[in-house]
Amino acid sequence: MWSRRAALLLMSAGSLKACGFTPVLTSTGLDGRVALPVPTTQAAFQLRNALEDRLGQSSGPYALSYTIEIQEDGLAITADQQTTRFNVIGTVRYDLRADDGTLLASGAQRSFTGYSTTGNTVTTRSAREDAQARLMVILSDLILSDLRAKVLK
Repeated sequence: MWSRRAALLLMSAGSLKACGFTPVLTSTGLDGRVALPVPTTQAAFQLRNALEDRLGQSSGPYALSYTIEIQEDGLAITADQQTTRFNVIGTVRYDLRADDGTLLASGAQRSFTGYSTTGNTVTTRSAREDAQARLMVILSDLILSDLRAKVLK
């Protein structure tokens, strides 16, 4: 038996398809066309993986190069001067070039995540690594959003 919600959902989905709606974030026009550099650091490896998850693996005709800067800032400090929370701040500067070296787009993106140090050494290290991995996913999404706006005008 159909509920009112199911009927409403079907009607709204049908009307979106009829109006030509297509999701904005599904394809960049760059999918499978952007070569990424070989990573040399853990952060570069995580960023490359996040970008490949969204773009797919490719050897061209475009090449994306980037530099990553990461810093940590202490946020929560106890009365005995122990830092219990850190912000991990990342900046990625990037260039997208065609095979002939023509610069198609460039820019910089910056974001942050955080982690807590209230556990033992192992949990703190794991939290730090997880925060950096999350940061690279956030930065990859920001880079791709920027590229969509600049390249696919």
